[in-house]
Amino acid sequence: ARKDAAYVGMIGSTTKRAKFDNWLKAEGHPVADRLVCPMAPDASSDKRPEVLAVHFAAEIMAALTHHQTQLETQNVADAACKIFSTSIIWA
Repeated sequence: ARKDAAYVGMIGSTTKRAKFDNWLKAEGHPVADRLVCPMAPDASSDKRPEVLAVHFAAEIMAALTHHQTQLETQNVADAACKIFSTSIIWA
């Protein structure tokens, strides 16, 4: 199973979420902690598919942006550590 997914979401109720959590954890899948279900829980009460789609897209885009920022921050930190360790070796 992939562990690098920026977003794992599922349309469903909190009851469905609990059942899915139990199944995932029993199977040993690490995604259970990161599963977003229900998706866009703070969305408006408007349940039209097109409205829900916009809420889902916004939630996914926010997760991707956050994930990309974390990757960039980690890359900068890794590069700084490499530069620092190299300068200690050659100093």
